Amino acid sequence: MVKNSKRRSWKRTLMVALGVLFLVIIGAVWLVIWHVAPRAMVNPVRTNAGALPPAGVRASTLQVGDGIQLAVWQAAPKGKPRAAIILLHGIADSKKCFAGSLRSWADQGILAIAPDLRGHGDSGGTASYGDWEKYDMSRLREEVTREHPGIPVGLWGTSYGGAVALQSAAVDPLFSFVIVESTFSSLRKIACDQVSMHTHGSLAWLAPIALRRAGELGNFDFSRVEPARAAGMISMPVLHLHGEKDELISIEHAHLIRAASRGARYQFLSFAQGGHYNLRASDTATYDRVTQKFLKSVTR
Repeated sequence: MVKNSKRRSWKRTLMVALGVLFLVIIGAVWLVIWHVAPRAMVNPVRTNAGALPPAGVRASTLQVGDGIQLAVWQAAPKGKPRAAIILLHGIADSKKCFAGSLRSWADQGILAIAPDLRGHGDSGGTASYGDWEKYDMSRLREEVTREHPGIPVGLWGTSYGGAVALQSAAVDPLFSFVIVESTFSSLRKIACDQVSMHTHGSLAWLAPIALRRAGELGNFDFSRVEPARAAGMISMPVLHLHGEKDELISIEHAHLIRAASRGARYQFLSFAQGGHYNLRASDTATYDRVTQKFLKSVTR
């Protein structure tokens, strides 16, 4: 009788312990999905905030539609620029990643402009993955056109910046060209991919919950962040590059963007050995040849 009582007591203790553990796990998951992840999405780490511009690069600010101030670096050629390129950085990066190339572009007669996207670097606001940034880039394009009327103005974005570039070109047909590298097809898909990559595929359904919460915190609609759909609205020349071994944004995203693109002047090139962070280095000769040929065709 005593043994049975002890056995029942042990089972009750085990069940209570398992119940408590289950609640702790659920609570931890909910904390991450509802609080930690959404806040990290709209407030990514601010890399190189306060960085000083290199020699020959001018720092300025631009106020966009909702009163947010964007920090901008730009390098101008000595004479009238033959074109302007707005260079867009990746998530949790900043304009400083272009510090070594801005003057190089200017020496080629191109006005090179690198803004900190909202929620990044020294710019105000919170990140919205293109939902607000597309209007910021249109505002920046207007400013460039006002100062240098008649020159082509294009976008060159990598990863997060590529998603912003596609969405910007879709809402502003006055951009002249777009180059995108290693970008995602939709915010929902990349979020689900990331959850599957870092946890388990069966938990991917949690991603839209975190996205919805991030949208509430950042005042944007995650369902509108679909660079692939935006690509289908673009008629200007587009050069799209992606690595087949991209470890962060799979090549599947590139194929979805490619399938959606209807523009006759859309070009796609994949790099067999290219990853997310070494696209150019994986085949420098091909990368430089293709990008220079494309730029020559759209800036002459």
